[in-house]
Amino acid sequence: AAGGAGAPALAGGVEAILTEKRMALRMAPGVAYVFWVGAHQSLEIVEVHNTPARLLLSARDASDTPRVSLATLFDGSAYFHTPPGTPLRGGAAWTLPGPFRYELQAVRPPQAAPE
Repeated sequence: AAGGAGAPALAGGVEAILTEKRMALRMAPGVAYVFWVGAHQSLEIVEVHNTPARLLLSARDASDTPRVSLATLFDGSAYFHTPPGTPLRGGAAWTLPGPFRYELQAVRPPQAAPE
């Protein structure tokens, strides 16, 4: 059937519409931000402003099975040479497919002991 899964074709023979929702998210350290990404969707982190923090990622599949827990997606320590606040882009590594429930969390790194 046109439109897939029994859905009627859209005007002009178009069978799909791509939509995009962008939002700026100012993350607070220690707070979990949860996103459900459907089967034919993706979650893309376009940029992170450099800060001395890590962005951690956990994911569960549609049956709630953990797939990854607290993986480091971004570590500001690796950008020691880049001024704070500089926008950094992660590219394809920051595009997360569905169907998964993603949890993002910003954490401050432990303070280094004085030398």
